[in-house]
Amino acid sequence: MTFKRKLRQTVEEEDSVAALDLCEDRLDAVIPWCPHGPTLSFTRNAGKKEGKRFYACSACRNRKDCDFFMWEDEKVTPAKEKRWMDIYRRSQVDRSHAELRTRYLKFVKSGDDYRKTFCQTCSLLLLPDETVKHKTHTLSSNITLSNLLQPTFLLKSLTVDKSEAQYWFTDSTSQFVANTIKSLGYSKVLCIGAPRLHEAVLKSDTGLQSFLLDIDHRYGQFYDEKHFGRFNMCNFHFFEGNTYKIVDDFLLGNNGKDVVIVIDPPFGALVNVIKRTLVKFIEMWSRAPGKDKPSELPVMWVFPYFMEQRILSAFPSFSMSDYKVCYSNHANFREKKGLSPIRIFTNIDRKKIILPVTEGYRLCKKCEIYVAESNKHCAKCGVCPSKDGKTYVHCKLCRTCVKPGYEHCSTCKTCALPSHTCEPDSEGKKPVCYQCGETSHKQKHCPQLSLLKSKKKTDNRPSAPARKKLKKLTGKWRKIKGKQLIS
Repeated sequence: MTFKRKLRQTVEEEDSVAALDLCEDRLDAVIPWCPHGPTLSFTRNAGKKEGKRFYACSACRNRKDCDFFMWEDEKVTPAKEKRWMDIYRRSQVDRSHAELRTRYLKFVKSGDDYRKTFCQTCSLLLLPDETVKHKTHTLSSNITLSNLLQPTFLLKSLTVDKSEAQYWFTDSTSQFVANTIKSLGYSKVLCIGAPRLHEAVLKSDTGLQSFLLDIDHRYGQFYDEKHFGRFNMCNFHFFEGNTYKIVDDFLLGNNGKDVVIVIDPPFGALVNVIKRTLVKFIEMWSRAPGKDKPSELPVMWVFPYFMEQRILSAFPSFSMSDYKVCYSNHANFREKKGLSPIRIFTNIDRKKIILPVTEGYRLCKKCEIYVAESNKHCAKCGVCPSKDGKTYVHCKLCRTCVKPGYEHCSTCKTCALPSHTCEPDSEGKKPVCYQCGETSHKQKHCPQLSLLKSKKKTDNRPSAPARKKLKKLTGKWRKIKGKQLIS
């Protein structure tokens, strides 16, 4: 299985198999908080019956990273509230943004470059008298001003896919996005989860202004409050109160005419969650006075191409560019491989976006837009149809273009891989639930999911006395088949 297929399966499992649906907050609801800010309300459906609503962390999809969970109608006891507050306090960063900036200024004035040290273990710029305390850690010395202007080359990326998945743009991707923004006439870019682009804009001589919003507090020691604010894009939470006002001024400056948003969410983020955040930014921007501003806030959303239908359903004015976004620290999405499934979805007119010819793109004279060289124009469909970078072929029976290798199935009455299984019902409808094969519901609503989940919890699980004895003997949990006891 290729990595693109694995990525697609992972994203779909997070959004479909888990059967999580984002719920709108009730008007009278008191939203509980976790260490990552206000939680989100979800429901897990089974069959046609709507599941019970609950609150969970917005940023972490793995309970090991953030174990907050509360049923919507659950009574909050003082003991539980105290436990949550203790967890929230312990999870807060040791130093505020202002304190980190004070350290930064002292660090810059601390002497020659060869004495300036960065602790990779603590992700901290060290003052001269602190080096001894960190001598057992991994240290980087000879920190220059150029290093400080590019913190992503100093910091160790947090690549936990189910929480903080930090994949950074390559230099060519950052330069392409920055140059495109400049050529379109914008002068300000709000980078949400895109620190490498923020660095490229500040380092370049394009005259662009940039503000970075990211959940990683470590950037606070490299940028002042006019260039960085800690922010959770999954729940629109600003960790420091003054950041909201700064971002509001950034969006409304010059009547909101010359600002664009570039957002790069984690691959497994729910589309509706990111949509909710973007809608709030649009509401902020819409307060800008004047009639000269665009009809809608320009946005560039970086996401996998196979999420196109969900994004277009959320924002019908968006379209997908053929440009392949590459990441320098991702094993499969680097420039040399050219296999990146990540694209740019935008409401900017694609006819105005010029893709680099030297990187394998061309101008389609019939569509009047730049596309990948392998994306051939179809005269029958009237478009350049390819989504994944392969050259599609036209099916006369389906009257549309399909992926190479697909064949028309007379039973399914559609094109699919020759190895696919096709068992339609009496009405000729193809099964839409991959769990049980029924046509009445999708997989995320399948009643079998709850049964399988409960079975997984009970199968091969030792009895309570066995677990107690095992914990007493070994000091940790292990799985025991059946009710076998260790003597």
